[in-house]
Amino acid sequence: MLFRKLSQGCLLLCALFFIVSCDNAETRYQKYMDRGNSYYEAGDFERARVEYRNAAKIMPDSAEALYKIGLVEEADGHLKKAATTFIMAEQQNPEFIPVLEKLAGLFFWARQDEQAQKRVDMLLKLDPENANGHAINGSLF
Repeated sequence: MLFRKLSQGCLLLCALFFIVSCDNAETRYQKYMDRGNSYYEAGDFERARVEYRNAAKIMPDSAEALYKIGLVEEADGHLKKAATTFIMAEQQNPEFIPVLEKLAGLFFWARQDEQAQKRVDMLLKLDPENANGHAINGSLF
């Protein structure tokens, strides 16, 4: 009887420790994003890419994680990968302002005015005072 109570108590403590020590998905996601941001700001793009990809694995529908991966690809000179990743981020969240700004600029410089205008229109609908949106919009005509 005493052994049984001790066993149950030990199991309960182990379970409680396990629950407390495990981070939830949002906390782990944020840790990866924070580390990725630190690496990105330090110019360590390879490590930033790894951290952002880890965050994207935890929350695959995160437009922010995909956007950050796109920024790393762009910084490394992989513009095609960057554009593809930005489009994936836009698909996850069509109202994510940073990716709309980035895509509007990329499409503008690629002389794909229709695609650029589409992003600018959405950008200015969401943020009527957005300076980048107005600058690109003024340059399209």
